[in-house]
Amino acid sequence: MKRSVVAISFFASLLALSLAASPAPAAGKGYKVVEVKDGGSVRGVVKIGLSADEKAAFALPKVRITKDGDKGCGGPEHDSERLVFDRETLGVGNAVVFLKEVVAGKEWPDAMKAEDRVATIDQKGCVYVPHVMWARPETQLVVVNSDAADHNIHGFKTPAGQNSLKETKFNISSEPGSTKDSNADAFLEDAGLYLVKCDIHPWMSAYVVIADHPYFAVTSDKAAGDIKPGAFKLDQVPPGSYTLVVWKEGMVEKPIESDGKVSAYNYSENVVIEKQVTVEAGKELDLGDITIPLQK
Repeated sequence: MKRSVVAISFFASLLALSLAASPAPAAGKGYKVVEVKDGGSVRGVVKIGLSADEKAAFALPKVRITKDGDKGCGGPEHDSERLVFDRETLGVGNAVVFLKEVVAGKEWPDAMKAEDRVATIDQKGCVYVPHVMWARPETQLVVVNSDAADHNIHGFKTPAGQNSLKETKFNISSEPGSTKDSNADAFLEDAGLYLVKCDIHPWMSAYVVIADHPYFAVTSDKAAGDIKPGAFKLDQVPPGSYTLVVWKEGMVEKPIESDGKVSAYNYSENVVIEKQVTVEAGKELDLGDITIPLQK
């Protein structure tokens, strides 16, 4: 499995936006794992901005299923995956929350420590599982096809606020029942945001975030124990001032039709919210609700 040293700042690629912020770590320095003494934490809940009337009337948009219904795709429609939230609390799933200016701090999660580390994305029911994931640089993306349908998995490196199809990173055929675990193009060396699509089934999409430090979280629209829908917590944060970022994929997808058939979908711009935060030693900073405006 290919391995090399990465010296590219995550935020130069993932956050290629015209936003005033502290500079990212200089190229060549990278993230350092150190003992964090008296670390603090940051918590909050990401919610979708719906009024009571909008909440009562809101219906998830649909995407059309146009082929392979007998091979696991189902049909004739699926709920759009681009906005999932808990109907009672409005807690949003698949939001990525992270700190920007961390150059040294806690250890990576156990699953990301191995030298030959992998991250797995499955194709199941003609959707990608998971829909949004994050991993460390120099990670091999493993592609599984649990369907009876043929797929391909086409990954594009894209700026955080956009959904650009200009820069292909990998494009892998994925036969029924197959596992592709050593494709060189899907060895994700560089930090950044990757939009994943299937050229055979145009409704399929997902995102892979390659992060240059471990102060990242992906929210869920489901409660898990005492963790509420949309909740996040970043712990063992070295005391200091940071920019906290909430990223959410664009919620609107519009079909492109050719000869009466859907050939692709266009997506609205992704949402990027930044908040300045100060983490104090041994203390927890509760940001409360962070509301993402509804795109229509």
